[in-house]
Amino acid sequence: MKKILFLLFSLLPLLAFSQKSDVHIPSKAKVCSQEEMLADFLRYVKVESQSDSDPNIEFPVTEGCVEMAKMLESEIAALGKNISVKRSEYAYVYVTIPANAPNVPVLGFSCHLDYTPDVNNEGKPIVPIVERGERTIIKTDGSTLLGGDDKCGVTIAVNMIKSLVRSGKNFRHGEIQFVFANNEDIGKAADKIEQEWFNPDIFFDLDGEGNSNVLIANFTAYSQNVKFIAHLAHPSRAKKEKFGDAIAAASTYIASVPVKYRPEHSEEREGYIHPWSLRTDGDNYIVNVRYRYFDKAEGEMYKKIMADTLKHIRKEFPNVVIECEDMVYQYDNVEYTMHHASQDIAKSAAEKVGLSLNFKPERGGTTSAMMVTKGLRGGICLPTGQYEVHSKNEYAVLEDMYYTYLMGINIIDEVGKIKF
Repeated sequence: MKKILFLLFSLLPLLAFSQKSDVHIPSKAKVCSQEEMLADFLRYVKVESQSDSDPNIEFPVTEGCVEMAKMLESEIAALGKNISVKRSEYAYVYVTIPANAPNVPVLGFSCHLDYTPDVNNEGKPIVPIVERGERTIIKTDGSTLLGGDDKCGVTIAVNMIKSLVRSGKNFRHGEIQFVFANNEDIGKAADKIEQEWFNPDIFFDLDGEGNSNVLIANFTAYSQNVKFIAHLAHPSRAKKEKFGDAIAAASTYIASVPVKYRPEHSEEREGYIHPWSLRTDGDNYIVNVRYRYFDKAEGEMYKKIMADTLKHIRKEFPNVVIECEDMVYQYDNVEYTMHHASQDIAKSAAEKVGLSLNFKPERGGTTSAMMVTKGLRGGICLPTGQYEVHSKNEYAVLEDMYYTYLMGINIIDEVGKIKF
């Protein structure tokens, strides 16, 4: 009788969430329940961990992000002694689960604990609302962000850690590393990454929208400031006094971008050149140029076009001094360096829980793309059940989060079968 009761209780998490008959869970893995995941998510979104976009602060660490990091550190450390948990001064949290199988690649998962500063919450507390129906939807009353980007990923990662701890040595796997990063939504998730604590061989980012799209490639992104320094003179004596018209030179530079390479003529895997900002510095002008591309050769062509353009501008406006700052390497294409088996692993793990994934390139960047700039491997970005992100219409779907969590458990199982 005790064995029957134990079996029934072990099946409750699956019975509680699933109408699918084709869900596979590794036999030795102990899974969390959907209700446990919901409770975690509701607790996390109430922490107002909005990042700070002040350009004058190199790496802002907000009180809410510190609170979130401390909460995760405490909760995860309490799960057991056989895991390593480290919180950095920059509000990153690193978790390492030691290997219990030899010669297996190190597997890594990332997510971020901040949420976007692009929408002002106006000091209002986040009050999540749970709507039950065919799907369990979590949202707010529309006056604040929810923070599902990326509290969905945080919740999935925490429940994966719980499963690994509860499963113990029976569930075979290699070393698994987690990072809960900070400041992803201001493009700085990799700025303070500590590779001593996070440097996996195979890497998955838990930060995608919806329940099916998987990012397998993204833009390489650079930016550059070009300053045009004026030499003032009265127009009537312009030639004699060597008038340097900075705004004319800057405007000519902007207009010199071939129209076919501008963003409005770009789609899918096509890149672009985008002089997107013109600002004044007294009588001088600064142009910021974005370079975005998937193909390295295309990127080199764009840089040559703009370098040749500057040579022409210097010739046409000899009295304007032009200063170019070094290019800023913002993020890189994850497909250049990701593990060759990443897509097959994700596809197989998804199929085992009844999901069909849509692998696609992303015309943007992710936490993984930022980490590539620091020498880490690229990794694909998995969907996490977050929707309408960066808006007050944002919502999360519990079932979608849960299926990604189960997919993650199967990813761990898949990677555990790979031998060096």
